[in-house]
Amino acid sequence: MKPSMQVCAWCSLVEAGAANVDTKNITHGICAECYSGEFIDKPLSLLSEEEFDLLPFGGFMLDREAIVVKYNKMEESLSRFDRKDVIGKNFFSDIAPCTQVKDFLGRYQQLLASDVADLVQFDFVYMFGRGLVHVNIFMSWNPELELVTVLAREVAG
Repeated sequence: MKPSMQVCAWCSLVEAGAANVDTKNITHGICAECYSGEFIDKPLSLLSEEEFDLLPFGGFMLDREAIVVKYNKMEESLSRFDRKDVIGKNFFSDIAPCTQVKDFLGRYQQLLASDVADLVQFDFVYMFGRGLVHVNIFMSWNPELELVTVLAREVAG
């Protein structure tokens, strides 16, 4: 059995030696350049709480019903929501109703409709209490665990 193909979640860089991997079994990590550190070589959905908190951008994980199951420190800083107030709640209806649009919720639903790992990347404008926040969003779907990992990096704008 060939190992899975490792792709950087942020820049889509494929790991070295990708010719000898199973291209139907894709996992998403973060490359050293995007992370400013070592390559995270396991699927984002398998990161421990501690590893998830070390990411240099906001991140959270949603189950199939859009319930927040993980929420990292950088996302707390970006959103100004404490994780204790977010985990266990529906992201789209309870936390960020501004995301109930085709550009965000629609992409989440498209990922869930697939039985293969996939990712989408797009720009979005959050409407937080502190004003509009422009972010680059990355969503990664792990159908085996039925988790969507969402990473958000604030961009100038």
